[in-house]
Amino acid sequence: MWNRNYKIVKTITSVSFTKKFINIFISLNIVIIFLKFWEFITISPLQKNVYDLFMYILNDYFFVVYLLTFLVIILFYRFCPNNKVHEYFILKYRNKIEWYFLNIFSIFFITIIYAFGIVLLLILISVINLDFQNIWSEFAIEKYSLSISTLEYFSPLSIVIYNFILVYLYILTLSLMIFCSYIIFQSTTMSLLLPILFTIFGVLTFLGKISWLYPFSFTSHTLIDIVDFHEKGVIGSFVPSILYWIILISTLIIIGFINIKKIDLNWSVK
Repeated sequence: MWNRNYKIVKTITSVSFTKKFINIFISLNIVIIFLKFWEFITISPLQKNVYDLFMYILNDYFFVVYLLTFLVIILFYRFCPNNKVHEYFILKYRNKIEWYFLNIFSIFFITIIYAFGIVLLLILISVINLDFQNIWSEFAIEKYSLSISTLEYFSPLSIVIYNFILVYLYILTLSLMIFCSYIIFQSTTMSLLLPILFTIFGVLTFLGKISWLYPFSFTSHTLIDIVDFHEKGVIGSFVPSILYWIILISTLIIIGFINIKKIDLNWSVK
C-alpha cells in the first residue's frame, strides 16, 4: 500500500513539473541565493560564519516575504491538478478522498525537498569562505547589539534550526493554500487568491506596525527576533509559532477535505 502510494506521489510530482521548468526554477533559485550571498559577504568586513549566512537569508524580511513567496507561488501554481495524469488517477480510483490525500502527501514531499535544497545550496556556497564553528561571530554581536553573555544563552545553530523550521512551515502553508484554493474555486487562476491575500495581510501588519494583529500575521511566526527569543525563551517564543502553523495547516487540510467531497471529479482547466 505504502509502495503504491509512494509511486503515485512520485508520478504526480514528476509530471506536474517538466524538466525544462525544473531547470529554470533551480537556476532562478541559485541566482537569487548567490546574489544574497554576495550581498552578505560584502555588507561588512567583520568576521562571519555559516550561521550568520543562514540567519541573514532565512530570517530576512525581503527574502522571505517577497522572494521566497514569489518562488513558492511559481512552484505550486504548476502543481495545480490541471493535467491528464491527475485525471487518470481520479478515473482509476474513483476515490476523491484518496486522490486528495495523495496530493497533500505530494505537497509535503515537494516542500521538504525544496527547503532542504536551499539548505544544501547555502552550505555548498559557504564551504570555502565561511567558518562552521558553532559560536557567535563578530558580525552577529554587532548586528544584534547584544552582549556575549546574552547571546551565549543559545547557540547560533539552535537559532538557525528554529528559523529553518518556521520558514519551512511557512512554505508548506503557502503551498497548501494554493492547492486548497484550487479545490475550492476549481480554477488555477483563483488558486492564487488566498496566498496573495495572506501575504498582503502579513505585509500590511508588519509595515504598518499594527501590534494587535501580530499574533495573526505570518511574519511574526516566521522571522525570529533574537532579543524577543532571549527574553521569552523557546516556550514563550518558538512554541506559540509552531502552534500557529499547526492550526493553520490543519485548518487548510480540513477545509480542502470538506470541499473535495462536494465537487465534481471531472474538472476543466480554468
